Formats: sequence, structure tokens, C-alpha cells
Amino acid sequence: MNKEDRKYFKAQALAFILLMLMIATIVMCQWSLSEAKVESPPAISMQQQTLEKLRLSIDHEAIAARQAIIDYLKKSGSRSPIDMTYAIFKTKRPKLMLAMSVVESDGNYTVRNGGYKNMHHGAWQVNPKWWGEVPDKVDLQALQAEHIIDTYLEQTGGDLIKALNKYGGCSKGKYASSIMNEMKNVPNVL
Repeated sequence: MNKEDRKYFKAQALAFILLMLMIATIVMCQWSLSEAKVESPPAISMQQQTLEKLRLSIDHEAIAARQAIIDYLKKSGSRSPIDMTYAIFKTKRPKLMLAMSVVESDGNYTVRNGGYKNMHHGAWQVNPKWWGEVPDKVDLQALQAEHIIDTYLEQTGGDLIKALNKYGGCSKGKYASSIMNEMKNVPNVL
């Protein structure tokens, strides 16, 4: 027997051993499955079924609401409508924050406007000179802008119009008016 024949017989023997091991494994699995007790799942009460249907309904409504916001942002010119939608849902006042972002930047969180010293950043056009560094992440920008509105609301005794005008840097009411008008365009899902 030459060297080639020995290699061939070794390969055949190894293949036969592997085949026998596979057959033994299959037989053992079938035997263990036949011995195992199969328990039926517990019955689900009507209350649990109702709660599950309600949860699915709420999930469907939440998805529809997010899609409406995404569509609104796309129509407004946002280049990142999904990120913006995620960000505004992290705030306490999503409808207000959404309208502000559209008025300020068309919902684009990478926008920078103004000269070097007076540059406004992000979707809510925050001036870092007054409010510190503007984060790159849109959800943090939303929370920063909301903090500014909260600060102005506190300073104005809760008057949203005055707080918005302070945010926009005007006293005549034009900024608040533009935000309130834009809020009318926000889908009524918030």
C-alpha cells in the first residue's frame, strides 16, 4: 500500500467515524425528546388579553405619532427627521420644542449661523456665549434649549409669550408669534 492509498483509507475511516457520531447524536436527541414532558402554556386570562391588546394599540399609536412628526420635519426641510423626532420626545414640551426647531433651523441640528463671536448653534440656535457649549448630539441640544425656556419661564412668572420673546431676543412679540403660528402646523399627535 502506497502513501496515497493510506491517506485515502484514513480519510474514509475518519468520515465513517464522524457519520457514526452524527447518527448516535440524532438518536440520543430523539430519545431525550420523547422522554421529556411537554407542558401546555398557562391559560391567559381575559384581563391579560385585554391589556395586551391595549399595549399593542398604544404601540401602534406611538409609531403613528412618530411617523407624523418625521413627515412634518421632512416637509419642513429637516435633513435628520428621525434624530430630531427622537430628540423632541425626550423633552417635557415636545410640541413647543418641535415648533421652535423648525422656526430656528428647519429642524437641522448641525446649523451654525452668525459671525465668529456671535455664532448660534444647532437646531434651536443657542448662543454658546450666553449658554455654554452647544452639544453635537441633537437630544442634548433639545434638553439645553428646553433648559433655557425653563429659565425664561421662571424669570417671567410662567408667561410663555414673554419667555419665547426673551429666547428669540426680541421684545415686540414677533418671535413668540412665529413660534405660536408654527405650533398650529405641528401634527396634533403630541
